[in-house]
Amino acid sequence: MASRLLLLLSTLALLFVAAAGQEGNNISKPFNPSCSTSDNYTDGSQYKKNLDQFLAALPTAAGDNGWFYKGKAGSGPDAVFGLIMCFADRDASDCLYCISTASAGITTACPSSRNVSAAYDACVLRYSAAPIPATADLGYVFAEPLTPIGMPVTSEAVPHAWVPLMIALSSGIAFDTSRSFRRSMAYSSTGSQEMKMYGLAQCTRDLNGSECSTCIRSYAIRLGKLFPNHTGCSIKGYSCYLRYKVSFLIDITLPPAPAPAPPTSSPPTPEPSKTGIVIGVSVGSVSIMIILAIFSIWLLRRRRRRQARILEEAREQELGEGGS
Repeated sequence: MASRLLLLLSTLALLFVAAAGQEGNNISKPFNPSCSTSDNYTDGSQYKKNLDQFLAALPTAAGDNGWFYKGKAGSGPDAVFGLIMCFADRDASDCLYCISTASAGITTACPSSRNVSAAYDACVLRYSAAPIPATADLGYVFAEPLTPIGMPVTSEAVPHAWVPLMIALSSGIAFDTSRSFRRSMAYSSTGSQEMKMYGLAQCTRDLNGSECSTCIRSYAIRLGKLFPNHTGCSIKGYSCYLRYKVSFLIDITLPPAPAPAPPTSSPPTPEPSKTGIVIGVSVGSVSIMIILAIFSIWLLRRRRRRQARILEEAREQELGEGGS
């Protein structure tokens, strides 16, 4: 209960200060979102009310569940079903910022749409008028090379590491219940210097092992065709995320899904003197969280510029491929 309160207060503080410090709405724009165009909802409709309720609950719901949430709001024909997931190599502040600004801006990017899928730099968001099936969407939203400047690329050494790494990622993630899996593969570069290629695979946690493995394997094949012989690439979609890079460790920075709490008996009533201590600590913790949230705005605004740059490069890449 206390953790939910702290997360909620920090989220509200973050959004309030960000909104006050910038002109216009503090929202994130997805890259080429999928927005339905038929059977649209109208302002004031029950579906719109349920959608607003669902989006408002996402920061707390995802934060309490290891930065993934799948649920619904409302019932009957106007129920809203959706999910949100943060990419595992982003930290908690990136994730909170993405969830908060994505939920605030998705109805602007896809006005009146009942069925939406949107990918951002740090998270992916989907909602629909029907339950979202637990099957992998093999389409991808954007892919980009991550080749470090000055990193040697050969015709043999990189594939010798890349192929077994992709096999390890696509097979290993099927058995990882968090659906976030990383591995590394050593290889010899020019001059027989030993190097390592690191990889990260991730799926939304509603997918079973077989669906997740199929999606990652499909992404590996796509990357092999789009960017052959590169020392680093990433590809993102609505169900999966795959990334690999030479020489730089890829960390899974987000916490795993919380383990189910064991059944406990009713806690004893605290003594009066201890109650005062608990209240004091809670208030102090909330104050610290709000201060940290305010301080993080400066960092988050810089991340927005970085996200805009990444999306712009991806758009230019898409245009370049379309014209080739």
